[in-house]
Amino acid sequence: MFFCFSSLCDDCKMNKDNKKEPMTNSWHDEATTHQHTGRFAMARNEYTTNRKYRHLTREKRAQIEVLLQLKLPKSRIVREVGIARSTLYNELARGTVQQLGRNPELYTRYFGDPGQRVYEHRRRNSHCPMKLAKAKKFVSFAVKQILTKHPAPDTICDLVREKGCFTEMVCSKTLYNYIERGLLKARNIDLALKVKRKQHRKGHPQHKRLYGLSIEARPK
Repeated sequence: MFFCFSSLCDDCKMNKDNKKEPMTNSWHDEATTHQHTGRFAMARNEYTTNRKYRHLTREKRAQIEVLLQLKLPKSRIVREVGIARSTLYNELARGTVQQLGRNPELYTRYFGDPGQRVYEHRRRNSHCPMKLAKAKKFVSFAVKQILTKHPAPDTICDLVREKGCFTEMVCSKTLYNYIERGLLKARNIDLALKVKRKQHRKGHPQHKRLYGLSIEARPK
């Protein structure tokens, strides 16, 4: 008995063509795809726009004041403003002041302006104090050396730190900042290496002279 391989191959092809493809729900696939893409897009927007550890602004404090006047619960105020619960309670402690009502009775109430004033006052005093008064002897010695022998501030700080001549001193970066701000008698021209360095300007250079429109563009 002989088999015809050509006919067998033809029958296999016919059977494959007659087989029905599995039914797919295209609407369900599209809905699932849109759901996932929308979820990922929403998560991406939340992660990029909702940045944490930001200070409260004047507008946020005004919003808190209005929501408290509406007697909303703290949990809803936190959601509306977009802050943490601890941030809200800290702000209430800053901006709550005593008021005198119509009857001679004192009551407490939150206002945004007192909270903003307390924040600005604490913000001004949050930086490290200047050590120019404490390290006055070292600064005078450094200025004298720069004006007479013209060494670099790094060299002066290294030698003083190695010998331990002064109890209070500043680093070379601080010394450069004092000279740059004009707080000392020494200037940038007294620093030999700093004058030779190339200054990197920030931003784009502007034209010094603007003559206006060209002759071709002027009205005739």
